[in-house]
Formats: sequence, C-alpha cells, structure tokens
Amino acid sequence: MKLRFRNMMLPMLAGALAFSCEKKEMEELSPSAALSAEASQNATANHIFEETFEGSKAFSGRHTQFASTSYSFQMATNPVFRGAKSGRFELRSSDTQVANGTRAEVIVADPATNKDRWYSFAAYFPAKDYASDSGSELISQWWQTSSSTQATSLRVRQDRLILRTGNNANSLKDIDLGQITKDSWQEYVFHFIHSYGSDGLIEIWRNGTKILTHKGGNMYDTKMPNWKIGIYRASWNSGSTSTTKRVLYFDNIRVGNERASFNEMSSSGSNTTVSTQPTEPAPTPTDPSAITSSQVAGITLVNASTERDLMKLTNGAAFSFSALGTTKLNFRADLKSGVGSVKFDLKGAKSHSYIDNAAPHALFGDDGRGNYYYGNLTLPAGNYTLTATPYSGSKGTGTVGTPVTYSFSIKN
Repeated sequence: MKLRFRNMMLPMLAGALAFSCEKKEMEELSPSAALSAEASQNATANHIFEETFEGSKAFSGRHTQFASTSYSFQMATNPVFRGAKSGRFELRSSDTQVANGTRAEVIVADPATNKDRWYSFAAYFPAKDYASDSGSELISQWWQTSSSTQATSLRVRQDRLILRTGNNANSLKDIDLGQITKDSWQEYVFHFIHSYGSDGLIEIWRNGTKILTHKGGNMYDTKMPNWKIGIYRASWNSGSTSTTKRVLYFDNIRVGNERASFNEMSSSGSNTTVSTQPTEPAPTPTDPSAITSSQVAGITLVNASTERDLMKLTNGAAFSFSALGTTKLNFRADLKSGVGSVKFDLKGAKSHSYIDNAAPHALFGDDGRGNYYYGNLTLPAGNYTLTATPYSGSKGTGTVGTPVTYSFSIKN
C-alpha cells in the first residue's frame, strides 16, 4: 500500500524577538546585560565586565555617548598600560552635545544588583593635551539621575583628583585625593558598598596603596547606580574655560561582583603587598571624629595671576617677587584626604586669617573654579609664619587635626 505523507507544521525554534526603542533621556539607557566575548575574554569568574582593548572592537554591548567625530574615541597603541592597546578619549569644547551634555563617556556597568561592588581602571593624563584647567570635569561617575549632580563622582580640577560623594544635595562634599600624575599610568581600584545609609563604604587604592576609606551614605535614595567612565565637562555646555581640549587614556577597565577581591581587580594581581582588610575611616565630612594628625601633606605657593603652582613651601624659604615674576600669590594646603575645612593663620609683615571649606583650600580663598586671585589680596615684602590647621567639619568645626607651620620671607 502506498503511504501518503502529509506536510506537518514544524515546531517553532526557541528564540527571542529583537527590538529597539528610542528614549528621550539618553542617559537613562543602560548597557546590555550580556558581555561581548572580546570585552570579557580575560575576565575572572568574579568580573562582571572587563575591557582591555585587546580585541578588534571596544565596549561591545555597552552604551557609548560619543559625539559624531573620529577623535571622540579611538584604540591606541601608545601609551599602553598592559598588552598592546589602550582606549583614547578626546573631548573638545566645540563638540556637539550628547545626552544634553559635552561628553565622551561610556556606560560600563548596569545598575548594581548587589550593594557590594568593585571597580578599577588605569588612567594616563598626557601633559601635552591635559593642561591644568580652572574648571572641573568628571572622569568617572556612579550615575543615578539626570536631574542633578550625581551622588558620587570622580573629577579633576586644577590638576587635583577629587572624589565628590554624599547621599543628598546638601551632604555632597569634595574629598581631595591629591595631585594627578601626568605622562605616567596610574591604576585605581574602588571598593563600594553602595548605600544611602551609614553602612555605605568607599575604599580607594592608587597603584596598590590605599588612599581613602570613607564611610557613610554614597548614593541617593533611588535606584542603584550605573558606572560611567570617560570625560564629561558641564562647564562647556554653555560656556568656556581656560582650555578647549582634553585627552585621557584608559586601560584595563573592570567591574567586580560582591565576591571579587583587590587582587582580582588590580593588574598587579596576587603579587600586591597591600592589605585589603578594613582600616580606620579616613577623615570624611560624614565622620568628624575620624580625622588623623597627618592630613596636611604640605603647602604649595601659587602664582595667582596665572593659576600655576610655583613651588612647595619649605620651612625657612626665601624668595623674591622679581624672581617669581609676580606679586599676586596664594598658598594652597595639599591634603591627603577627607578634610572638611582648613584654617589658615598668617602672621608677619601682614596678618591674615581665613577658613576655606572646599578644595582647593587656599589662604586667600578661590571662586570654586580655581581662581586663586579671588581674594585680591597681596603681601608686602617681609618675614612671615603661616599655619594651616585641618578640621573634619566645615567652617573649622569637628575634630581638629595637627597643624603644620612654615616660616618664610619675601623680598622685592
């Protein structure tokens, strides 16, 4: 008997429909949860994301915020931190705005699903294309909202690296992490307990040395943050600063889960000699009792007419207005971390006292944008003694740290 076969409908294969949508707020877009093979090929089991720039394409599956220019982001072969390539970011004041801002950024990580997270990257600031600037810019931010400044961000102002953190608009404080180093790779590792409450934690290592332990709220009471890296300069959205171009290199960008460790996040790996055990809190605006006795690392003499550093002040120093080329001077306290305010007391041919509550902390103050001649004060020739005293709180409140005192003389 001749059998007749009927066509049968085949079962549908398992799959997913692809779709796309456009959002008005570009900053609300998050990277895909799936990592590209190139970005994660060298990641450990506890790395949520890793970009070493060794593949043929960078940031696959991540949401980029670059202007439509060829220079906004490029793969570079020099300088490199590890391997053969790095990522080169460039931002110019004339760039078309992206997501309502002048930026060249990448949203590296989705909103954290666990409060305990690790982040790391190596950064290279080229002296030729990263001149000191009176304005500030973000190079990393833990992004939560488009309606205000972020609760925690890493920024550069006047060649100082500054961590801004808090849990509401009124609590945001700047923590000075020190001078940036140019023409040399610097690796930063961050350990976060993302929290609106007192259990929040930020630990930071630079080149294997811990430079900050900060306890307290570090996010707004909303959704968990995305992590962004790159360059964002709000002052270029509708104005200008003393520079028009910024170039910054990144390498070995990593995100670690709650099981990650310092060794897994640092390129030095298990060879590091740094302990990752919790330390006593470094002085922070939210922990006024924690200030230590060594928060003022020194005092820098600044040419207030050009906003450039002249020299580190030494005890017994002698200098002249003619040799310095200016009579417009200011004195900046170089802080290790977490000081709420600094009280300056100058005695001598002219006496002056001042409390500065925000970085850069200077004897004659500044306008918040690094304008060191803000106070319009000048010194006559003569002998002086300058004392700088750190406090954990603003306006000379909280716990007092150990003051530093320098004597110096000025000649015409």
